[in-house]
Amino acid sequence: MRAGEERKLVTVLFADLVGSTEYAGDRDPERVRARLEAFYHAMREEIERTGGTVEKFAGDAVMAVFGAPTPCKDHADRSLSAALAMHAAQAAINEEWSLTGQPAFGLGIGLSTGEVAAAMLGSEERLEYTVVGDAVNLAQRLQQLGQPGQTVVSEATWANLTMVPSPAERLDAQLVKGRDNPVAPYRIGPAPVGLLSEGEVG
Repeated sequence: MRAGEERKLVTVLFADLVGSTEYAGDRDPERVRARLEAFYHAMREEIERTGGTVEKFAGDAVMAVFGAPTPCKDHADRSLSAALAMHAAQAAINEEWSLTGQPAFGLGIGLSTGEVAAAMLGSEERLEYTVVGDAVNLAQRLQQLGQPGQTVVSEATWANLTMVPSPAERLDAQLVKGRDNPVAPYRIGPAPVGLLSEGEVG
């Protein structure tokens, strides 16, 4: 490892707004900015409330990590709690937007558990806490497998959950970009739901 770098077992969350890119195409930039700010604020609030750390916002996407920089054993459970809360928060935002005739945005989320390298990266003028590794890349790929309102979790994340969400289904094994071996993740949704006991998978 490089100086200042740590290896940590974490769960990475990657969320992306569905429909915002098309919306931004011919809209007033100020209106687009205001809608994204509402999204950023709500997502940060739910991530931090459940013990996660926002690593970055990029356009209409957000990446967060659970289990770093402060370690915790229940990072998978915390990430799922955040995902469900984020879906609920976006639904509430959509309801507000509908009152002024603005179209709704969907939200897709991917969760991936694994070992990452964590460090402060950047220049002398600006340092940021960053995690890198396969778990980061996989979280983004899994997000792309779900529909708005759904959360797609890796096999490792599923194995680390102490409570099983419902409804949930295991997807067929498939290759994703950046992976030589197929993955068989679980898809949760489409709505924010309660948690059931182990084995009660719908």
